[in-house]
Amino acid sequence: MGMLSFGPQSGYDIKRNIERSVRHFWNESYGQIYPILHRLVEEGLAVRRTERGEGRPDRHVYSLTPAGHAELEKWLVEPVESPPAVRHELLLKLFFGHLVGPEETRKHLVRYRDELERQLELYRSIESDFHAKNPDGACLPLLYGLLTLRCGLRVAQAYLEWSEEALEALATFASDAPPPADTEGKKS
Repeated sequence: MGMLSFGPQSGYDIKRNIERSVRHFWNESYGQIYPILHRLVEEGLAVRRTERGEGRPDRHVYSLTPAGHAELEKWLVEPVESPPAVRHELLLKLFFGHLVGPEETRKHLVRYRDELERQLELYRSIESDFHAKNPDGACLPLLYGLLTLRCGLRVAQAYLEWSEEALEALATFASDAPPPADTEGKKS
């Protein structure tokens, strides 16, 4: 509903706008978007109109109804789950890393660190674009977008620092660890 608050959109438009904005902290697939749109129409929270296309498929465009706007506003003022439930595959693999050893864990951490560096570069580029579009900070919708971006920047920076710390800890452990015992051919 939030994406429809910006104006009428097709499911494709919504997905494209998600990819351009909130995908770094909230993502929806087409398989989620279209059932939600159908449910919104069934519940009277949105309406659908069809734009006929010449030589291409018809385009279904959705708009929020006044009831949809009211429901969105109602949701926006509800308390948020705090802290949010987290599912972080890297942390789960790290927790059980003793089963595969430091080298495999190190590989995961290096890939993660490299991805975080790319993500930070992207976030900084987006932040620069925000400031170019809103140099005086007067556009309220852009301010809200910037606030979410700044959270992403801080979280990514914290994870980057943590990943460096974890890599150092693994390297220290590997250099301090005794060599593996040779169990073949030796009898006690």
